[in-house]
Amino acid sequence: MSWTRFFRRCYWDQERARELDAYLEAETDENIARGMSPDEARYAAHRKLGNTTLIREDIYRMNSFGWLETLWQDLRFALRLLRKNPGFTAVAVISLALGIGANSTIFSIVDTELLRPWPVRDPGRLAMISTDSGHISYPDYLDIRQQASAFSDVVAYGYRGGFISGGAQRPGLELRAQVVSQNYFAALGVKALRGRAFSSEPGQAAAEGHSVLVSYNLWQRYFGGDPSLPGKTVLLDGKEFTVIGITPQDFCGLRRESAPDIWLTLEGWETMVPGEDRWDAARDSRWFEVAGHLRPGTELSEARAQLEGLSKRLALAFPSSHHDVKFLAWRAAELPDALVETATYLMAMVGLVLLISCANVANLLLAQTEQRQREIAMRRALGAGRRRLVSQFLTEGLLLSVAGGALGILLAAWLMRLGPALVPGLADMNLKLDGRVLLFTTAISLLSVLIFGLAPALGAVKGDLTAALKGESGEHVTGRLPLRNLLVCGEIALSVVLLAGSALLLRSLRYSQGINPGFDPKKNVVMLSVAPPTLYGYNQAQAVALYPELAARVESVPGVVRASYARRAPMTEVEGGET
Repeated sequence: MSWTRFFRRCYWDQERARELDAYLEAETDENIARGMSPDEARYAAHRKLGNTTLIREDIYRMNSFGWLETLWQDLRFALRLLRKNPGFTAVAVISLALGIGANSTIFSIVDTELLRPWPVRDPGRLAMISTDSGHISYPDYLDIRQQASAFSDVVAYGYRGGFISGGAQRPGLELRAQVVSQNYFAALGVKALRGRAFSSEPGQAAAEGHSVLVSYNLWQRYFGGDPSLPGKTVLLDGKEFTVIGITPQDFCGLRRESAPDIWLTLEGWETMVPGEDRWDAARDSRWFEVAGHLRPGTELSEARAQLEGLSKRLALAFPSSHHDVKFLAWRAAELPDALVETATYLMAMVGLVLLISCANVANLLLAQTEQRQREIAMRRALGAGRRRLVSQFLTEGLLLSVAGGALGILLAAWLMRLGPALVPGLADMNLKLDGRVLLFTTAISLLSVLIFGLAPALGAVKGDLTAALKGESGEHVTGRLPLRNLLVCGEIALSVVLLAGSALLLRSLRYSQGINPGFDPKKNVVMLSVAPPTLYGYNQAQAVALYPELAARVESVPGVVRASYARRAPMTEVEGGET
């Protein structure tokens, strides 16, 4: 059977009816010609042809897909039923939307931070290298790169603060810069969205000392998505740098929780801050993080053994700075236990919300099923089988889940847009409704059908058929009161667990906020950032002398008791402007 005949099956049914009528008329005329009376001739013609209704039904089934026809009938019936009960439909859809929307939002956060693979080359072979203190000096990075043959390429990167100025039309902005080795982008296989990345050729290092790459977020937020930005110059701490490229939107370095705003090479950092933090000589100046790809066929244990041997050699060669330094290595795909526990807890909490929503909808469907006892009994008496009734109730649940899933997606999109404003930590996450989130939403929507749709569907095919036709009601008719009581108890139990977990979480949050940071943040303390004085023509010596004078002038302002300054503000992660 072709799809053309399927969509024209009504036409073919009418055509067969006309053919059958024509055959009966011709046969009746022949019987009359043989001497039969008109009534006898018509009866004989019908008896010879058989049941015309069955013939038409057989031909109709031949031009149709039985399961598709049944599904279409169930959908139309379910739509009429839900339209007749707008209150029930609204409560059920909103309950599901809350559960599905919350799950989709939390899954988007977990997927962005933990599940989504890094947009780099061969993320499964990428290993992170560190010391007990977490960071590595640049000379140690060079030793690892030269002596650890288990790695095909090794990159170094470190975080620093900076101050960017894009001209008179754009005010200055404090940003997070990442200082990277020359081979960083080439080794990770990351190509620029616009322009180009740093060249991995050793001879290009000095030439690219005045070049930077801009992150997609900074390109949109600060430069307004200017497509001609590559090739233009910007000021970083008063030094001119040329923007050579823009990184892809989903690339945030090798630490998702600290997405850089701008990338520059080690030579570029020397240009930006001349004479400071001599990364190329000091063994005890550890502020780099290191990563490398394992060679094909090389196990992580072999790389660890090589790093352990290197640690011992460096301890003998540099006892003053390396007597307690030990290199560590782990796969980048290995998730930290703390993050896994946090993600599991969050998913469990929103999962409980979804279960409560499903139990609530199942209770509503059971209550509605009791009101439809006579209808169900009549259908059973007319020959509807259990499978047919179950499919009808599951179809109604499918419509509710589709509507709840659609509304849940809108709710998730709204929460993802609102989240960064409410939770500053989400600002650096690239939360979006991509294919993975939509697939997850579809999966939990279909799962919710099985959770809340099977209970009323199976309950509908049970009970006393005779009592239901007589209009009697009660537990002896439907047998659903124990199930409803069980669902109510389940909702209460899940709610208690959810409330207890939320209370513990709030208690932990309140405790963390009460930890003594070493100063009283509520004691009328005001903190401000100052752009580097080099932006305004000061040299390094003048800049050093400026800060005491600036602190004294601030103290002279009425209402100011005391003023001080620091290179790094308290409770901040990376260096920014002078404070």
